[in-house]
Amino acid sequence: APLVDVGANLLDPMFQGEYREKARHPADLPAVLSRALGAGVERIMVTAGSLQDSRDALAMCEGSGGRADWPRLFCTVGVHPTRCGEFEAAAGGPRAYLSELL
Repeated sequence: APLVDVGANLLDPMFQGEYREKARHPADLPAVLSRALGAGVERIMVTAGSLQDSRDALAMCEGSGGRADWPRLFCTVGVHPTRCGEFEAAAGGPRAYLSELL
């Protein structure tokens, strides 16, 4: 049966080779995605926890379009509860921040 990963943190810097803000190895996201497909994962939901994450997740999903060697990528758009202070700190206030997400 096909598998779906419903909570992949693919925006984490570790997939760019960074751990604790230090470069440790070359970026390996393409290899990770290829291995996932090889293991039967056909779809992945990339999670976003902020406005910038949401933009980055959308760009990642749009940029992956039609790659036969990767699972299909989808994403969430939203703000994780631990980062909800970004609503208050946003220029224009919470409503402006929310409209940027939409």
